[in-house]
Amino acid sequence: MTGKDIKSTLWIGIALTIIGSIFLGVAIQSFNMRKYMKEVCKETTSGIVADYLVKTETREDEDGHRQEKKRWYPIFEYTVDGRTYTKQSDYSSSTREFELNEKVTVFYNSSNPNDYYVKEESFTAGVFNIALLIVAIGVLLLGGACIWGAWYEWKNLKANEIQTV
Repeated sequence: MTGKDIKSTLWIGIALTIIGSIFLGVAIQSFNMRKYMKEVCKETTSGIVADYLVKTETREDEDGHRQEKKRWYPIFEYTVDGRTYTKQSDYSSSTREFELNEKVTVFYNSSNPNDYYVKEESFTAGVFNIALLIVAIGVLLLGGACIWGAWYEWKNLKANEIQTV
């Protein structure tokens, strides 16, 4: 490996480590938010899936063909102390996971009913967190391997330079 290759490998490793750290930070933040919501949202009420917000993403492939991908965000409606709350989910899916007017269990914060989570969505959120954590660890390991490999090759290159002098 040449000095230029070592430098490139080192920069790739640093970039992967930064990206992996960002993914890890997002995974930890998401986990902490879910944990916080489960700690403060102790009261339950029945809610319904009142509607969906549909966001369409359009992408072009290499051949110039446009592809549209829809993301479905459920909008939940629940009532606490006579006041109705309508909240859009933070989680989306490529299909409608709930039927309109389907009943859901809403856990809410009695001090601030705007803080809520839907029991039926908890599994999806957990899978997302685990997947993000696995990706973060994988990218961090790959970045670490690149940095270690660059250091190891640099050490060998320097040792060979000393021996040839």
